Amino acid sequence: MPSSVHKVLIHGENIIRHYSLLPSRNKDYKRYRLDHSRKCSRVSTNEDVFHTLLYTSDPYITSLRKSYRKMSKELLDEAVNVLNLS
Repeated sequence: MPSSVHKVLIHGENIIRHYSLLPSRNKDYKRYRLDHSRKCSRVSTNEDVFHTLLYTSDPYITSLRKSYRKMSKELLDEAVNVLNLS
């Protein structure tokens, strides 16, 4: 039996259990495929998506990215009064 088949058959459960903790990136894949890849061929599209997924999952590169702060808006006095009534 080839070693790769042995690994899948015997140790497959452990591999699946280990990688089940990773988040699903389906939404990211779809967005990167639609907005950030070449559309001339499937190979180039998948290559672009793969590269984008690689650099977005790297913790060091992600730490270099600027964090965007949401602009906080203050509530009107009437809104504060309504919230205090409840």
